[in-house]
Amino acid sequence: MPLNTRDLAAETLLLLVSATLLCMGATSLLVGLVLPQVVFGPMLVPDAALATLLIGVSLLATLCQWRVVRLASAGGLTALLLYTLLHNLMAQGVSESWVTGQPRMTSLAAAVLLVVNVCLWRGVEGVARQRWWRATGIGLLLFGGVVVLQLWRPQASQATLFTFSPLAVLVFIVLLAVALLVAGWRQRHERLSPGRLTVVVGLAGVLASSLAWLLLSMHQRSSIEQQAGYLLDSVQLNAEQVMTERLLLMQRMAERLATVEGQPRDVLLTRDAQNYFRDTLSLHAIALMDASGVLSWSQGRRHTSDIWLLEQLSTPSVQAWADIPFDRPRLLIPDSLQPNNVIMLIPIPDSAQRLLASFNLGELLSNELRLALGPFHVDVSRLQHRLVRLHPSGFTVDDGEASTLMLASRHMGLPGGINLMLSAYPGQHYNWALLGVMPLSVTLGGLVMSWLLAFSVGLMGASVARARELAEARHSLADSEQRYRSLFAHHPDAVFAVDGNGCFTEANATCGHVTGIPREEILQHHFANFIEPTDMLRVAQQFQKVLGGEIARFEVSLRHRDGQQRLLDVIGIPITVNGRVDGVYGIAQDVTASRAQQTRLRILERSVEASVNGVLIADARAPDLPIIYANRAFSVMTGYSLEDVIGRNCRFLQGPESDPDMVETLRCGLQNQRETHVTLCNYRKDGTPFWNDLYVAPVRGQDGGVTHFVGVQHDISKHKAYEARLAYHATHDDLTRLPNRMHFEEALQAQFAQAQLGGARHQRAVRGSGRFQADQRQPGACRG
Repeated sequence: MPLNTRDLAAETLLLLVSATLLCMGATSLLVGLVLPQVVFGPMLVPDAALATLLIGVSLLATLCQWRVVRLASAGGLTALLLYTLLHNLMAQGVSESWVTGQPRMTSLAAAVLLVVNVCLWRGVEGVARQRWWRATGIGLLLFGGVVVLQLWRPQASQATLFTFSPLAVLVFIVLLAVALLVAGWRQRHERLSPGRLTVVVGLAGVLASSLAWLLLSMHQRSSIEQQAGYLLDSVQLNAEQVMTERLLLMQRMAERLATVEGQPRDVLLTRDAQNYFRDTLSLHAIALMDASGVLSWSQGRRHTSDIWLLEQLSTPSVQAWADIPFDRPRLLIPDSLQPNNVIMLIPIPDSAQRLLASFNLGELLSNELRLALGPFHVDVSRLQHRLVRLHPSGFTVDDGEASTLMLASRHMGLPGGINLMLSAYPGQHYNWALLGVMPLSVTLGGLVMSWLLAFSVGLMGASVARARELAEARHSLADSEQRYRSLFAHHPDAVFAVDGNGCFTEANATCGHVTGIPREEILQHHFANFIEPTDMLRVAQQFQKVLGGEIARFEVSLRHRDGQQRLLDVIGIPITVNGRVDGVYGIAQDVTASRAQQTRLRILERSVEASVNGVLIADARAPDLPIIYANRAFSVMTGYSLEDVIGRNCRFLQGPESDPDMVETLRCGLQNQRETHVTLCNYRKDGTPFWNDLYVAPVRGQDGGVTHFVGVQHDISKHKAYEARLAYHATHDDLTRLPNRMHFEEALQAQFAQAQLGGARHQRAVRGSGRFQADQRQPGACRG
């Protein structure tokens, strides 16, 4: 069945959507299970990818009418969705999968897919099912509107509806909704047949678009990781600078203390400490330790701020660390449970004393690191303990939330000997779902271009096939026209065409022979100009009947130009163009001679039927010369009906008294195909014999060959009986019934002839004829 443009566009679109869903599901499933950290952006979680793959298979199977594949994929999808709903119900929300250990899709998404699965279970055949497909497609588009709203909501709130990118869900919904709507409104219910080249081009476009999406996503992930790495380098550089500045600040304080002795030294310590507390919010306490490890002076930001420092200095580990001779500033985190609290030790030049300070490292980095973090946030941690989370100013961040996707990390060693870990994560303040707009836009553009290319290839193929069909049809039409013209021109009968008004538009040469009027004078003239007035009304009625769409056959009389009347047998056929009768084709046969011959034949047939002689006609071309005709006189003569003799050979009339010589003469005459005349003793149906005077003559066809035999038979039984009586009276006396002299002389001559042939001697005594006759007349002459 040829495709029109709309059907080709629909079938090409359905093919590309099915293939796209297959690629989308297969790619997401492969990356999600094997390489979950490779692609960042529009990626489906594994169970959603598996559901997409099953939907693509089931949709393609539905369109290709693969019933077993459709039911199998729909059954697998049903099991997956029910498992998802049960898992989420038992987990009281969305949690990690029991199988893959990765997040699952939500119950709302599973419920929506269950509605789609009903379409796949039922198929698309039938008006009610098509309406269900269309309604489901419209519902998916409305659900897609909800997804669009999710794209502009904060990222944290999107987890209530989806556990994967809303943008990927939007693309999936749009593709599936378009497929459901197109399949529901599709007029052709045959399997997809857009053409092999169209399928190859479409699948190649889908694969290229999917590969472009994957490569762009990987490049985007690499670019984001590179940006995150640059950010961590900047954070590390700034953190080192901040720590270096603080160490230099405390080192200058120690240098000033080295130049002052006595009471002014305590005043200097108190004044510098107050200045440092005011300028450095993260600084909690400052103390001075002598060579023996005893604190000679201490001051905190508050009255109790130096308690922690004093407690830590009393521990052996801190004392041992402080006793290590080292002429450069050092840092120590004494309590692993409080990684933010750091002790700084600065040796005083040319003195055994040491200057100590405690500060909060997290506060220091948070207050001093003023960086443009962009869409990221940075965690500074030590030994799996997060010290601080750096984020852009003006945005609140849930410090208790653990990030699930680390983009970059660095080991950082601060001046003074503290090692930290820097980690960059996607910022909660940024809508990372929009990150996949560019790759998906390119992918959708590629899919649209692929569809247009596949449609163009299919359209070109259909056009080529259509052109080939048109060429073949044109050739066939030209051939048919030539055949029609040849049939029209060389037809032995008159063939003509009449328009709706009754005027001749076409006529072959035979029309001129039949009417005696040249063909040019017939055209554009009404048929009433050529027929007898007495036939006008009847022919007009037949003409209107043909214009009504019927075929009519009638006879019409016309006057030939030579004055002779001709009888035509006319067949009228309607000329139908685009469902409307536009004229009449007519075929007229001159039946003047045939009608006269039929009249003669009817007269001859009636004459044969009225004949008193039996007439038989046998087929000379059939085996055993079967009888094909017998008149009524034959049935009266023999007692056999027409049904009794048709198909039989006439030998059934012969019997035991039939003369074999006559039979042989008849057989030879038939075999030699010549006229034969015999007299036979035949038998009637009741078994009584009769004498048949039979005359058989061959009938030859136009080629001279014998086609039939005609037998004329006459019952001469009475004539034969009369001849027998005459012969009897000629040789016997009427009174005595004895042989007379004639018979005696004939018998005597026969005996003498026989005796002469045998050489015997006999004596003959003959009485005078007169005496013998007298004796015969006397009474009692035959006695004694």
